[in-house]
Amino acid sequence: LWGRCYEGGGAPPYWPWVQAIRTYVSSHEPDEVRSQMGSTASVISEIVADVKERIPGIEPPPKLDDPESARFRLFDAVTTFLKNAAQAKPIILILDDLHWADKPSLMMLEFITRELASSRVLIVGTYRDMELNRRHPLSVTLGELTRERLFERVLLRGLTRQDVARFIEMAAGMVPPRGLIDAVHTQTEGNPLFVTETARLLIQEGELTPDRAAKSDSSWNIRIPEGVREVIGRRLDRLSERCNDLLTVASVIGRQFTLNQLRVVIEETSETQLLDVIDEALAARTIEELPDEIGAYQFTHALIQETLSSELSTTRRVRLHARIAEALETLYGDKADDFAEELTRHFTEAETVLGPEKVVRYSKIAGDRALSSYGYEFAQTMYERALMLVDPEDVLTTAELQKGLGAALAHILSRYELQKSVDYVTSAFNNFVKIGEFGKAIEAALTPMPHVHGPNGLAELADRAMEYAKPGTSTHAMLLAQLGFWLMHENRQPDRVVPAFDKALEIANDLKDEILELHVSGQAASPVSRLGSHQRGNQLAQRVVELSAKTQGSGFEVVARELLAARAVNEGNLFQRQTAYSERARLFILLGRWDDADRDLKVIESDDIVEPRVQGTRAFLEEAIGSTDKAIEIVEPLLPVALIQNDEGSSISQALALRIYAQASIDTGQDLTPPGLDEAYSVTGNRFRKTGSWSAMAFADIAVLRCLFAGNFDQLEEFRADIELVLESEDFFRTRHSDPYYVLGLISGALGELDRAVEELEQAIERDERISAKPDLAKNFFELSKVLIKRNSDGDHDRAVELQDRAIEIATELGMKTLLEKVLSQREILKA
Repeated sequence: LWGRCYEGGGAPPYWPWVQAIRTYVSSHEPDEVRSQMGSTASVISEIVADVKERIPGIEPPPKLDDPESARFRLFDAVTTFLKNAAQAKPIILILDDLHWADKPSLMMLEFITRELASSRVLIVGTYRDMELNRRHPLSVTLGELTRERLFERVLLRGLTRQDVARFIEMAAGMVPPRGLIDAVHTQTEGNPLFVTETARLLIQEGELTPDRAAKSDSSWNIRIPEGVREVIGRRLDRLSERCNDLLTVASVIGRQFTLNQLRVVIEETSETQLLDVIDEALAARTIEELPDEIGAYQFTHALIQETLSSELSTTRRVRLHARIAEALETLYGDKADDFAEELTRHFTEAETVLGPEKVVRYSKIAGDRALSSYGYEFAQTMYERALMLVDPEDVLTTAELQKGLGAALAHILSRYELQKSVDYVTSAFNNFVKIGEFGKAIEAALTPMPHVHGPNGLAELADRAMEYAKPGTSTHAMLLAQLGFWLMHENRQPDRVVPAFDKALEIANDLKDEILELHVSGQAASPVSRLGSHQRGNQLAQRVVELSAKTQGSGFEVVARELLAARAVNEGNLFQRQTAYSERARLFILLGRWDDADRDLKVIESDDIVEPRVQGTRAFLEEAIGSTDKAIEIVEPLLPVALIQNDEGSSISQALALRIYAQASIDTGQDLTPPGLDEAYSVTGNRFRKTGSWSAMAFADIAVLRCLFAGNFDQLEEFRADIELVLESEDFFRTRHSDPYYVLGLISGALGELDRAVEELEQAIERDERISAKPDLAKNFFELSKVLIKRNSDGDHDRAVELQDRAIEIATELGMKTLLEKVLSQREILKA
């Protein structure tokens, strides 16, 4: 698959990726594409419209409020599709001329590269290093890619004399004399393009013939062109005048062009005449047909296009752009907005002739499209261009451009530069108010901004916007929440913070809008806590956790949980302090943040007295990253405590110790549980059964693991009932090792209820994705792949492979050695 970057500007974001995916989609059957894209089709169709045409009925993806999450979803969707497609047939994806790539395309390249370690995809990127400096976006990308284990840079130098000799021999069908080889190599310095064009020119001029070659080497005094432009120019001179005129027009259209575009621009020429001239250019290899579209062509090299366009005077080039702009706008008709990027380029070049109105119009459309598809850098360029040319009297358009630019900059600038984004949004707000567009003014005030210290004016903006919001509406509540949050961040009027949040929550409750309540609570929890209302802050954070579970998740959830754990860390006695640190460390383990977990544990491991749960949490950390032997070494001293059956605190120690031994037994295939621990567990575990507590969940988890290891399935139905009781009453986020849906999936799989197991494990995966619990996500991917292999229904094999790939990616990223070994072993079985 080929994706070519475009030099002239105006190409939409992700253009090389769009070309590659478009080619694949158009060359494969719709059912095959549908199968490989799966749920990602709707996301990919946001940037590749061809997907909708090939797979009718695609529903648009759910709208995400956080643009960064939306961009991540897009990157992940493209990655998943490429990996799925490569399962059927390995893919080489060539991204050509990366020195012209837009920033979003380079960001996607960085993301996908990190995700392809286990796939059958090879990405080859080409670029001219002479085009780069250290500030060039590609230089940054190359620096990021250098860190990847599978990245390799190949520096292409000039061809050697031997290479030049072999090339001329293949091109001319004769062995070239040494004098010719030396002359070509010296003049071209082995540059492949120079060599190619020189050899073709010599052949066209009749210089490479057996008679000419039979002469002595010293007689080779032909004049080799000084540079490639002259080589190309001399080749173009051999074409007819009409062909040169057509190619000149095409060079102004762009590197790629179509027959329809030429037809409307070159009005005095019939289609037959156009095709004759195009055939002449094709025969001379100055242009080539694009395989994925009939009537589409491109120059065989960008320098051919550059040579032709550079021969035009400035006046003629501008007027030609004007002619092309108006002709293409007429050609596209009602669909002209779909080609806004292309039209922007031509109207911009022709601005001195046609005026700025169309530049502003199409730049705004292109910017809006880029903003909605996460191409923030491209959107910035479009909005800035339009703002330079917009009529100051056109206040509405000016305001819309300012709002768009402010939104784009919010995702580009660092926290220290973010004030510029706020200033643009504020200017937009003022202009909207000036012309009475109060609804648009409120939208400007609610422009999403990163929650960081630094920018000022957002509280005032929310305050002013409330003058135009209808009291008691969700919009009013959103503005109140924003007011409270930014008043706190800007260190202004702290006495207004809590009342603002209280009023916003009152509105959310009156409207019975749990999504709104989640949003307000998420913004309120930290500021309220920082103002000293720790209990209220904890209540709000807890409410965020509850609502996130009911509303399928939110970006506020992890922040809320960290707030709860952090608050507990600083309160209470030694026992409570160690408990809080352990709880937060388990949260970090759940999220795969090993370093953060290690930091918290080190704080309390230095205490004079260390609670067993601290040691147990350390063991879980070691077990999570695959250091099973070390985990067992840590929990072994806990056994005397774990065997004290009637000690209220022993339940946690028993759960920690036995869970490590149970998992280690499954991982190694050997029963490593010491005598007495199972019996102690049985007594203590039974005390928690039927309680619906997290401890019951923990012991049920262990019991299931022990049953699975021993092959004793008689009690599994009983344990299933216990877990379902826990499901009705418990929050499972806080215990890394006790995901009820995962355990239920293990039970159903062991009992042969495979459809039910698939459903339960999918629920576990959904929960893990919602809270970004990567370690458990990898584990559940692996378990579900095993069930699918066992079920072996239509599509199960391919999905199992996909799940294994994703498990391998996460396990590799997080260094989960044991899981990685298990998945790779299962992969070998699957291949067999």
